Amino acid sequence: MSITSVPASGVLTIKEGNLTRVFFDIEPLPATEENDNENQYSCENVDIVDSDYSKAVAAIVTSRYDINNQYAILANYDESKDPNSDLTDAKRAEYLQEYADFQLWRKKAKEVALLID
Repeated sequence: MSITSVPASGVLTIKEGNLTRVFFDIEPLPATEENDNENQYSCENVDIVDSDYSKAVAAIVTSRYDINNQYAILANYDESKDPNSDLTDAKRAEYLQEYADFQLWRKKAKEVALLID
């Protein structure tokens, strides 16, 4: 696939039958000696079968956090909120940051899902 500019929405969708390919967080790569005449980009990408909003959100979230990671993050977050837990301050901070990062990605997934054609 070749694109010459990033869509104004920042999200590019390509439909192939019941499959929707979604490209987002599209950023041009700096020119190098090998590619200075070509437009090259980096991006996030997910493929969604029978796309709708909830399937898009789920596909984007699980592209970074599979279901096992999600369970672990939520369990770790619960433990970090327990004042009787024997977690060290460093581990508690790690778990809270992990949860915050997960929530940011979920919010990003919802924003992108709204922009899918």
